[in-house]
Amino acid sequence: MMKDFNKVFLDTAPLIYFLNANSDFRPKMTYILSCLTKNNSSLVTSVVTCAEYLVHPYRQKNIGAV
Repeated sequence: MMKDFNKVFLDTAPLIYFLNANSDFRPKMTYILSCLTKNNSSLVTSVVTCAEYLVHPYRQKNIGAV
């Protein structure tokens, strides 16, 4: 699976599932990310993804979560 990809764009939702340890999706994301890193694929995202991820902790005044 995913052997032919050398650069993969990661959207916000999958990253949030992984980073926030979502019980429904984190195991799937762990598997996908593991496959991609074993294949030495470049993982990229956008500055928009970073901003979207950071909004919730900043609104909650939970800077330590970032």
